[in-house]
Amino acid sequence: EREPMFWVSIGFLFTSLGKFFVQGLMSHLIYRSKEYALFMYRVGELFHFMLLITIIIALLSEKMFPLPKEKNT
Repeated sequence: EREPMFWVSIGFLFTSLGKFFVQGLMSHLIYRSKEYALFMYRVGELFHFMLLITIIIALLSEKMFPLPKEKNT
């Protein structure tokens, strides 16, 4: 968890999975209920905020918990 790329990768993973399911079901949701499709679209947009939050966590983890420097021998 101290590596910033871990948090960026987690953010992209959750964002991609969430958008995959929302976009994959969107045509079916529009056919069944436009109100529910609009709600799911808004939920899908929240995944962008999740990505931003994980990037902020990555930046903070790098500053709060710096990785030890390697010694050259």
